[in-house]
Amino acid sequence: MLSLAACGGGGGSSSGPSANAGAASSSTASAVGVTAVDVATSANRVLLRLQAVGNTDLSTPLPTIFDTGSAGLVLDALSLFPSANVTSNGFVFPPGQSSFQYNGITVTNLQGTVSFGSGSLKTTFNGNVGYATIKVGGLVTQSMPIFFFFNAVDQNGNPKIPQTHGIFGVHSGVDSVVVGNAASPAVLSICDTQSLTTCHLVSPFRYFNYAAGVSAGFKLSATPLNSACDANTWLGCTNVPLLTVGLTLAVENGASVNAFACPGNQPSGLDAAGLPLCQPEILTTVSVAGQTFQAFALFDSGNPIQSINVPAANSTGFPSPVAQGTPVSVTMLSGFVYAYTVGAINTVTSTTFTLNTTQRNVFGLDYFANHGFFINYANKTEGFY
Repeated sequence: MLSLAACGGGGGSSSGPSANAGAASSSTASAVGVTAVDVATSANRVLLRLQAVGNTDLSTPLPTIFDTGSAGLVLDALSLFPSANVTSNGFVFPPGQSSFQYNGITVTNLQGTVSFGSGSLKTTFNGNVGYATIKVGGLVTQSMPIFFFFNAVDQNGNPKIPQTHGIFGVHSGVDSVVVGNAASPAVLSICDTQSLTTCHLVSPFRYFNYAAGVSAGFKLSATPLNSACDANTWLGCTNVPLLTVGLTLAVENGASVNAFACPGNQPSGLDAAGLPLCQPEILTTVSVAGQTFQAFALFDSGNPIQSINVPAANSTGFPSPVAQGTPVSVTMLSGFVYAYTVGAINTVTSTTFTLNTTQRNVFGLDYFANHGFFINYANKTEGFY
């Protein structure tokens, strides 16, 4: 399965709203309150089923990976469109046209890539930007940008069989659809029908019309893993209403709440609804192998393992490798403590340690299997249970 960390926007920052952020939006018929949505888990994934894309009713489940470490919806085009419209070599457009429509879905000729993971785990999806409403948990979004991929490659550009039908990225920042060799724009540019180059995707949960008194965001309750669930076919998977869309004080009650920082090297600004966009990173104090240091952390439900990056000042004498069974303690400014022990390879507590680096830490699926979590987009807060 893929190791999915946040793609990141890269390069620079801005403080203003996107000039064209609202072009792909339209009003929904009714406001969304606090709604319980089913999720399922496999041995190493949290799964969210899409019920519809555009006018295409997905009676056959299309499982997507529920990913708090990325932003935007990435879907397998071969699972949604007939072969006359797309093959593993790309989309087919009518002569002289730069877009086509299929069952309420618009696909444009803006072709690019979206990447996840790094090193030997890196996967790059090739596809096109399109637009459609989606239905999840009985809720229908506004029309929103979607990246429809038709094939994937590894870190060396060699063909790779995609191990997912889709990625449902919900973090509070942006991730990039990279077009050609264009760098990720320093200024926020949410993908819309006028986009001609590299642009940004944002969480699908930003495309609901929330009711008065309900904050845009979500809460995911602890999601124990299920080894009998096949993440690609949904066979053996049990739907459980552990995801809450829309936040109130009552929903957030009991959480240890942390405000997240907005790193200066990431695009930031406002989405079409006027809500802040900001890469979610929490300052933590990490204690492991006799060393204690501060580092920013991303809590990433799309990543099946843990990654700890040790700064230079703490790298001298740091054990390599770190033995299985070594305790790790992660303390947040709010006082919440996440603790686990380093596990064997191919388990959710398997941990990679990199020395002499200032990169953020990534804590993956083990946290979400045992703890609750929320992101409030409006307040730029994350909650831990």
